[in-house]
Amino acid sequence: MNNIHIYIPVLAALAALMFAVMKYLSIMKEDEGSSEMKDIAKMIQDGAFAFLKAEYTWLAVFVAFVFVAIAVSPAELGLGIRTAVAFLCGAVASGLAGFFGMHTATRAAVRTTQAAPRRCGRGSTGRSAAP
Repeated sequence: MNNIHIYIPVLAALAALMFAVMKYLSIMKEDEGSSEMKDIAKMIQDGAFAFLKAEYTWLAVFVAFVFVAIAVSPAELGLGIRTAVAFLCGAVASGLAGFFGMHTATRAAVRTTQAAPRRCGRGSTGRSAAP
């Protein structure tokens, strides 16, 4: 039990991941709307993932360069291979978070659009409450 300070962040991270999965599943249960809405949503998703592919291609080059720079730096400065591996793990985790965030957001958008008229109590006019 002397290392409880290690377990608390791990448990918090697992709780956050469980919450994210539960939210994702509840979002995916919602109606996607008409076939036209689905087609538009698919185009948005394709564009978003084309953007991510281009961004991650350049990011991979940057991460590789920084990884090598950290790895060949002296351990006395707090750098070295262990720090480089930690940097790489952080970069991969960040990339995965971005990917899953984009995946969820692009799918949630069409569901939000579909649900807005019935949940806002304004019928299907699509008008805002502002005058």
